[in-house]
Amino acid sequence: MLDDATSAQVAEHLGLLRHPVELVAALDDDEASKEVEELLAHVASLSDLVTLTRGEHVRRPSFAVLRPGTPIGIRFAGAPTGDALSSFVLALLHVGGHPPKVPPEVAARIARLELRVDLETWFATSCLSCGETVQSFNTISVLNPTVQHTAINGAAFRDEAAARGIVGVPAVFVNGERLAHGRMSIERALDVLEALGV
Repeated sequence: MLDDATSAQVAEHLGLLRHPVELVAALDDDEASKEVEELLAHVASLSDLVTLTRGEHVRRPSFAVLRPGTPIGIRFAGAPTGDALSSFVLALLHVGGHPPKVPPEVAARIARLELRVDLETWFATSCLSCGETVQSFNTISVLNPTVQHTAINGAAFRDEAAARGIVGVPAVFVNGERLAHGRMSIERALDVLEALGV
């Protein structure tokens, strides 16, 4: 799935891991699940700190990126390929203890959030605006695990996207309700979360 050059780059990035990372995959027997499993198995083979196990989740294929023994984790639904691969690699690094590059004042705002919410960002692998939005909410989730985040590849869940009326991405939902859409820096993502008034 990853060519040699990309594999080498990912392996180099994984050298920055400080903690073990567990990939927990919920899979079926279809081609989409096989694609996700192949990607995860390949990534896990690139670092002794990354392991792959099977688990259960309502969305298949999906997988969690977890730091064992902690509440820190991020979920991806569908394959994070194309432009979304960068978001996956950053998720691995940040869950694995490599600190996100955020200004101190932004980190302080994230720490002050008192939320118990499930966020979902719907993305497309060819969407140039989606990566920043996914990474913004992933970073917030890693630094403040009371915010749970799932990045969803809309192409893998077309029926659900249609039922929710999603016609453009990135689209952000909170606890199943539409929250925002469009490209979001981490500062803008924080503005949106703080406006929830929770």
